[in-house]
Formats: sequence, structure tokens, C-alpha cells
Amino acid sequence: MSQISRTVSFLKRNGVVPTVYAAMERMGWFGADPDQIRANRYGETAERTKEPTRTVTPKELRKLTKEYRFSIVVPAYETNETYYREMINSVCRQSYPNWQLVIADASKSDKLEKVMTEYTDERICYARLKDNKGISENTNEALKHADGDYIGLLDHDDLLHPDALAEIAMLLENTKYEMVYTDEDKVSGDGTVHFEPNFKPDFNFDFLLSNNYICHFTVLSKSLMESLTFRPAFNGAQDYDLFLQAVYELECRRRDDFLILEEEEGQKREVKETYIPYEGDYLKRKIGHVPKVLYHWRAHMASTSDNPESKRYAYEAGIRALENFAAKNEWNVSVEHTRHLGFYRIQYKPDIFQVRPDVTAVCGKKVRFGKVVAGPVVDGRELFAGMNEKYSGYMHKAVLTFEAEDADEACIRRRDEETLSSRTGGGRMVYLPEFTVRN
Repeated sequence: MSQISRTVSFLKRNGVVPTVYAAMERMGWFGADPDQIRANRYGETAERTKEPTRTVTPKELRKLTKEYRFSIVVPAYETNETYYREMINSVCRQSYPNWQLVIADASKSDKLEKVMTEYTDERICYARLKDNKGISENTNEALKHADGDYIGLLDHDDLLHPDALAEIAMLLENTKYEMVYTDEDKVSGDGTVHFEPNFKPDFNFDFLLSNNYICHFTVLSKSLMESLTFRPAFNGAQDYDLFLQAVYELECRRRDDFLILEEEEGQKREVKETYIPYEGDYLKRKIGHVPKVLYHWRAHMASTSDNPESKRYAYEAGIRALENFAAKNEWNVSVEHTRHLGFYRIQYKPDIFQVRPDVTAVCGKKVRFGKVVAGPVVDGRELFAGMNEKYSGYMHKAVLTFEAEDADEACIRRRDEETLSSRTGGGRMVYLPEFTVRN
């Protein structure tokens, strides 16, 4: 029933023709994106069980030399008791033992407080809030009790894979990232049917400016988290706003590293080297990605995962979060919805080259006889090959802006004054959906 309601909602917003193409693409017909076909088949291979199989062995855990503690923060409000127990149990089943679960309960009733009497694990910290001040303020209250090296964000009715923390700990063993995220999927109300996987790329700055693709499961270092806050003005898109804040904060730290203090005639003066914001691979060294589905987003009619129209305000908050990020960077832009809720388009004024000094080239896709024959390369893979040009692609990437590694030379437009290789640290190539070459 939810698929029908979502289709009707899409039809009302976008009209008949886009809806027909969207339905054909979702069914995998007539030149669907190979990645979309893979996602459609995901449910056939996903485990249909409430207790997924662990793959991280005790031997692998014993090899870890860094004892990171993870505080998992959960704001709760009148949660379905079954979902609530399953959320807690998914944390208690973690193969990595060094965790803390912090629950801030703003419910009017005492039903969740009664559920907590069933749990005696000392790693669980339950706080009953006097007032419900909204998800951002409630989360900020929970953060006051978090004592871990990393802070993780978990919704009150969702589920963690048993190896979620273990996989992140193993990634952090080699590189001390400031922020780490994993892949995710959606799960039915009874917790057994998995579908619509989100196979995410490694950190992709411009894709984040099109959509909160990072979403779940994400942990941030405590030092980074202490520089951020959940802001009530962005309720509904509070995680998106937080991640944009994190990216901006990390970039500010990089900028500060460029400041050189020199002695001159007994006084210190500040000298700034040539600095290009968001240049090169700096953020990829600070933001890590575990390419495994380790978070299960519960799909029921009260959630945005199953019923986007149920929280239309969340998508308006997403626009405000992007506008705020652009304003802090002094970008002249406008932000608008695409035909897919939760996916945005930033229009740079007068153009992206004038606003974004980090962008040294843009690319598009090449189309022949209605099919994409060449497109951008991301994570070493060419996207959209063989896809119908009317389709939006997996995660709607074909109609969004994102950072690309390479593309067919015919699909690249460079800055007039320089090439990709002319800047220290490397420039950025950005895929623009409206840039299409017909051959």
C-alpha cells in the first residue's frame, strides 16, 4: 500500500510522464541503471531474520589495539514498545563490547520507563526528560550523558547490525577518522524483510550537497561533536544539518592550519597562503566509510522512510540547512527541490566556476539514441552505462550534482584559465546533470 501512496504522491507533484518513467525504472525495464537493478534484487539476498549473522570474529576483535568507546545516542518519544525493545536489543547484541547506550525519553507516558526495568546492563544510560522540546533539543540533552570517544546516532525505532561497532572500530584501527558512516537499508515493521539498500560512495562532498546520503549509521569523534550542536530550527533535517556543520568545521580546521605566524619587527603577523576551500582529498582523510549495510531503517507509515509526505517539513528543513551552509561559505546560490523529495539542486550564481574556486572542471553524460553511453566515474566505476536518458539513476544520481573522478573527454568542460592538474592538491570535477552531450 505504501508503494501505491508514494506513486500517487509523486504523480501529483510531477505529472504523468515523469511518473511513468519512474515506475518503469523502478521495475528495471527498458534500460534501467545497473545499480538500480542490483538494488531491486537486494531483497532476494538479504537475511530475513531479526538476528543477522555476525561476520566479525572474536579473533579479529582481539587484534584491535585501540580501545575506542562508542556512545550511541537515542532521543525517544512515545515509541512503539516492540520497536523500542528491538532497538535496545540490537545494541546489546553488538559484537564490540565497549559501548554506551544513552536514551533521552521525552514521552508524556511512562511506558518506555517501564520497559527500561527489563534491562540491567550498566552500559545503558536512561534519562527521563521533564519536557519534550523537540528532537534536536532532546538529542542535545542525551549528549550531556555521552562519555565515549565517538558519538553514534540511532533512531528510537531502528536497528543496528550486530557488527556495526566492530566494523567501525576496525576501520579506525588504521586511520583515526573524525567521522565514519556505513551503508544502510530499510526493514519492514516486523524487522524481517530488508529492501531499498543505500550503497553509499566514499565521502563525496557535492553529493552531500544534493542529498543527505550519509544518513545512518554515523559516528563522530567526541572532539568534533563538541564543536557542533543539534539546532531546533532544522528539526526534521537535524542530522543533515549536523553533517553539514561537521564538514564546515573540518574545513575551518584545515584553513586554520594554513595560517602561519611570523615574527617581524617584534610583532606577530598572520600570513595566509594561497587557500582554496574544500580542495583535494582532505575531507576524505577525515571522513571514513564502511561499505557494508550495518543499519536498518524501520519502514512504517509514521516514518519518512516509508511515507515521505508524512514529514514534508523535513525536506523544507533540508533546504534551510543547505542555504545556511552556503551562507557560511559566502556562496551566492539558490536551493530548490528536485522532483524526488529529499534530493536538492543548488543553482550557483552566476555559475559554479565563479562561486566555487575548488571546482576546476564539470562533466556530464553522453547520450546516443536515448541511452547513456558515457558518464562520470565515481569510486572507480563509470555510472549510468546503458541507462535510459529519461531515468534518474540509482539514488537519483543522474539528476543530482556530485563529485566525479573522471569522465569521457567529450563530456568535460574545464575552467578557461587552468586544468585539473594545475593546482596543488588537485582540483575537483563536479558532475552536472544538465550537461548532456548528444552523439
